[in-house]
Amino acid sequence: MTGEREAGCGHGFSRGGAPRSTCGLEVEPRCEEHPKRCFWHCSCGEVASEKRTSAEVKSRLEEAVQEGAHLEGAFLWGAQLQGAKLWAAHLEDAMLMEAQLQGAHLSDAQLDGAKMHGIGLDRWTQCESTVWGTPREEMDGQWAHAAAVFHGLREHYRETGNERRTDECYIREARCRHLAQHGLARRLMWHLHRVVWGYGAIPWLLFAWMAFLVLLFGVVVFPAIGVEVEGSGVSHGIADGFALSLVTFATLGYGNSYPASKAGQMLAGLEAMLAMVLVAMFVVSLARKYVRG
Repeated sequence: MTGEREAGCGHGFSRGGAPRSTCGLEVEPRCEEHPKRCFWHCSCGEVASEKRTSAEVKSRLEEAVQEGAHLEGAFLWGAQLQGAKLWAAHLEDAMLMEAQLQGAHLSDAQLDGAKMHGIGLDRWTQCESTVWGTPREEMDGQWAHAAAVFHGLREHYRETGNERRTDECYIREARCRHLAQHGLARRLMWHLHRVVWGYGAIPWLLFAWMAFLVLLFGVVVFPAIGVEVEGSGVSHGIADGFALSLVTFATLGYGNSYPASKAGQMLAGLEAMLAMVLVAMFVVSLARKYVRG
């Protein structure tokens, strides 16, 4: 093992799925780092510049991937990889900032932990089954950059018509924007934005809140306060409370039953206002999810 480290690239792998503890590929002669590293893991000025400008980098990377090279942590900042065939490539923790991946084939590629701020994608980039995992920006708490990464991915999947992954990326983008907020008031508003309707992307969460509101008033509030039922006096039964809550939520107002006190009538008004807000949000969320422009 010692001989392998001296003869080959000394970049260490930290993930459990790696085939060995260090890279072991042929050392790049121009590398000035210690321990010496291969072309892919070297970040020295001359080598890094070549990766950003040389058209041969794409073919060399394709060859390495086809040969099964494990390129965890590869330094590919700004690499010109348009149209590269990188099926099932192991690029975990890779430095891919500003890498140009337009038209690249990334099916089943492993990119968990990669730094991807500024990567270039287009509608011909094939990444339906790419494992993006958690970008390095998100791991490091760089929320604004992480949000930009997910925004780029969301736009790509929206353009290619992949609705499921579009929603996934939108929710993760919104979460990063949420965590990037400063100040108690702004954080509270974003927290409500997440809890009430999943940043506007989960309509069924709103449906659950609507059901909760009807049950809260119908089973707890109105039976406790009392319901004035026409011809029967005041009732504290759950059936009458639930019926009043449902009618109030739907803003129908039949007039044959109503809260037995002023406080109850004010609470009924509050339920009606909350109902209008939740129903409006539910319609907006449904439209966003199922009506694609």
